[in-house]
Amino acid sequence: MQFCRYCGGNAPNVASFCGLCGQALIIIPTEGQTNISSHLRQDSSSLDDPTINNAPISVPRASEKEDHEKKRRTRTPIVPIPEQPATGDVPIVQGTPQVGSVPSVSATVASTTAKAGTGAVAKWLIVAASCAVVIAGSIKVLPIVLHGRNSNSPVVSTSPIGKHHTPTTVPMPPTQISCPPTGTARAAVTAPLVLGTHQNIVYVYNEGTQQAPTFGILKHYDVTTKQKTQIVALANTSISEAQLSPDGQWVLFVSQVSGQRALQMIRIDGQGLQTLHCAPSNQSIYGLSWSPDQQSVVIDEGVNIYNAQPRSTSPNTYLLKIVSGSLQLVLIQPVANPNNPYVNYIPSYWIDNSQLYLLEYTESGLDNPITGLDLLDTKKGANQHASDLLPVSKFSGGLFQSFALSPDRTNLFLTQCSCSFQSGTGPSSVTVQPAAGGTQKTIYSNQTAAITGVYPITNTSLLLLMENYANAIVNVDTSQNGVWEINTNGAGLTRLTTEHTTQNSEHTILNDELSSPWSNISRDGTMFAAEIVSRVDNNSSISYTSTLMYGSLSGNTPTQNFASAPATDLFTTPVTIVGWTTL
Repeated sequence: MQFCRYCGGNAPNVASFCGLCGQALIIIPTEGQTNISSHLRQDSSSLDDPTINNAPISVPRASEKEDHEKKRRTRTPIVPIPEQPATGDVPIVQGTPQVGSVPSVSATVASTTAKAGTGAVAKWLIVAASCAVVIAGSIKVLPIVLHGRNSNSPVVSTSPIGKHHTPTTVPMPPTQISCPPTGTARAAVTAPLVLGTHQNIVYVYNEGTQQAPTFGILKHYDVTTKQKTQIVALANTSISEAQLSPDGQWVLFVSQVSGQRALQMIRIDGQGLQTLHCAPSNQSIYGLSWSPDQQSVVIDEGVNIYNAQPRSTSPNTYLLKIVSGSLQLVLIQPVANPNNPYVNYIPSYWIDNSQLYLLEYTESGLDNPITGLDLLDTKKGANQHASDLLPVSKFSGGLFQSFALSPDRTNLFLTQCSCSFQSGTGPSSVTVQPAAGGTQKTIYSNQTAAITGVYPITNTSLLLLMENYANAIVNVDTSQNGVWEINTNGAGLTRLTTEHTTQNSEHTILNDELSSPWSNISRDGTMFAAEIVSRVDNNSSISYTSTLMYGSLSGNTPTQNFASAPATDLFTTPVTIVGWTTL
């Protein structure tokens, strides 16, 4: 019989470890046990605990045994670690514990342990597992070898065990703002930015005129602190087509560099202004559309269909890969024919990371030139033609159409009204259909108001813009004009804004650059932003003012203005909403 010098418990002579506390026993060798005890003393030195090797061997007194017994009863019991199944794909790395492997035991220990019986073996394994926990707990940094699903090369991480990586903002590396060679593009240079919690509205302020711009300015407004911050100011140019990235960290826009229209990008904190692509001289970039994964941008490039009539050339559609900088002619547009209605395809919503809508813009003399919606699949490769597009919806001639994609990109919402250049009134309706095409279902109709816009909030709610309007000859009821909220099942219609009732005195504009709901809706889903253009008749002259505002989606609080500037008319304004982010 032998005693444990830690807890005072009794143990058989054949035992190597105490059955009560699990500590190694100091064994007085007898015949046949010399090799065992010497090996155990040698193994105990690997724990780097000097008290084990240097402590004198003693037999505890009765009082010591009682004290040890009290300590033993209050000691946290040792819990064995369950055996982990072998993974079968863990690489063998020298000096690194391997999952699913069992440590080898020398033949001397193995044979002697067998003599000790299965009970002693079980206790030995428990203690060995406990020692492994102690050793692992003392390691501060452990290289972990990870294998990707489709990679044969291991990726080594040295992150501290039990510690989480805290995201940090990284200063932007050097970038280039000069135009790359004609017909090429650059890969975007990026670095992470940690966003805050305050809801911010990003907007554009273009100083000067369209013909003679002085500054194109990007700003953001903090709705909590009421502070405005300039992101960037570009001299002698205007900013258009601005879009926020889905993650809220970047703004992509069109400006001008050395006399050429340029596609540029900047981080929301004002760092990293860079030029990704420039159009040839005297050509335009428009129809900018950013994919949900932020990897692809589609643009139309060439003659601007909104400004050039008649024309003899056609724009084309290009796909730019942000990461690689590759530029691909993805759609060859129909050749302009002055004798027939000309159709141009303008990029719009992405329904996933490879397919996006193209608007059919038809020059046919109609008040509404948008005649249809088609689907372009970028996976089909370069040099596609109109015949490669998938028709999604055709719009009735003379009826104003707007559309919106649900945030989950599964449903397409469309509106139509009896609207023309002279006037716009009801009846109007809102329909829904599958995103890639299918049967339409009417969810809401209004006999008197013209629904001129629909915009996503969530998968179950929408913004509606009602805008009855008329020229100087025709009078219409404008009492319903303003922004409304409605559920996608047609219920819960709620008024959010009210325009002044004086005929044509106010006009509401919501952001049509719809890369995501954040173009109009705050990131926390509680607010919206809009632009109000006011007309003032001063006897012999008429003036216009554009005002940016925001309000609650609950409709219970007044809207608040945060920026304003003189405008050219009800539709040509120097300030525009880009979207919402957090800072």
